Formats: sequence, C-alpha cells, structure tokens
Amino acid sequence: MNRTSPCLPRRDRPAGPRSLNRVLDILAMLADGGKEQSLGELTGTLGIPKSSLLNLLRGLCNSRHLVREGQKYRIGPEAVRLAGAIESCFASRALPADIRCQAQPEIQSGAELEAQAV
Repeated sequence: MNRTSPCLPRRDRPAGPRSLNRVLDILAMLADGGKEQSLGELTGTLGIPKSSLLNLLRGLCNSRHLVREGQKYRIGPEAVRLAGAIESCFASRALPADIRCQAQPEIQSGAELEAQAV
C-alpha cells in the first residue's frame, strides 16, 4: 500500500526528518475519527516498518501522547492537551475563517477523546 498522510500526500510534503513526518502521520491517523488501532493496522495503513513504528509508538506512549490498551493504541492525554493549547492559540488571534473551519473537526475529535478518557 502506498503511504499517504491523512494531512498531506507524501509527495506534497516539504523535505524533513523522516521520523518527524512519521510521528505526525501516526498522531493524525489515530486522531482521525478517534479509532484505536493495532501495530499491524498502523503498519498496513502508514507503510512504516513494524520495528520503526514500534520504536515511535513506545516514545509516544512514554510521553503520554498515545495510550496503549492491550494491543491497540489511541490518542493520549498529552496529545489532547497539546491540541487544546493549539486551539487556544488559534482562538486568540484573528485567523482566516477557512483555517478555523479546517481545524474544527480535529479539535472536536480531540475533545471527544478527552471526554471518553476521563
């Protein structure tokens, strides 16, 4: 399966550290709809080798950006906190309406995940 980001197709992304792009892909994938996913599901969807993905998932769990429940991973409290801080930043500035509209589903999804986690 070709690797595509939930945010931007790989070919449209600026060059940068591969691990950073992978971490952002993981967070975006798990935030999209709030569905928990296993290592195998993430590997198949993102096209990241299992060994590389597992190292990234461990780091994200250690920092509480993700939570592992059994064999599944989901967005963690630190990612929700970060989303709230970003949303506050957007809300405190006069931003174009299209940016707020694009961000709203992700913000809502994060708020719903936080409510479920509590």
